[in-house]
Amino acid sequence: MKCPDASTFPVFSKTCSVDADCAFGLHQIDCCGSLLAVGFERTQPFEATEKAWASTCPACECAGKPTYADDGKTGASFGVRCASGACSTFVK
Repeated sequence: MKCPDASTFPVFSKTCSVDADCAFGLHQIDCCGSLLAVGFERTQPFEATEKAWASTCPACECAGKPTYADDGKTGASFGVRCASGACSTFVK
């Protein structure tokens, strides 16, 4: 069983006015367990959607890639902020 096409993962609203409007989650992007730190508006149902998504993507035998933030940088610790009216993750 393969992972679903990444383009089928829902797009969440990133609209914000202040940092407190934002949250982030880790989105599995392949069967290796690679993750993307995704910023979104706090009221979005990210956790439930991600759990359902990950359940359709069985593990395969490969090493995961580094976790990326919305700003394109990799790291292990992430934050989220409201920048120009959109929630965006960054490496701390």
